[in-house]
Amino acid sequence: MTHFPPLADKPKDNEFCQIMHEFSVKRCIYGHTHNSTASTSFVGEYQGIHFFNTTIDYLQCQPLLLWEE
Repeated sequence: MTHFPPLADKPKDNEFCQIMHEFSVKRCIYGHTHNSTASTSFVGEYQGIHFFNTTIDYLQCQPLLLWEE
């Protein structure tokens, strides 16, 4: 879980992604996007990591299922 989005709308490798791979991260959950940046942060799978934007602006006050067991 991270506070700020680690990727923009067009994902590309960065130091943060390299660290997540080093520690075998499978899901990255983040928030802190507001109005205009909520729609430009990356949501989906990139290089085996699933990225979730959980900010209320993006979700429009709807709950988000992150994964099922």
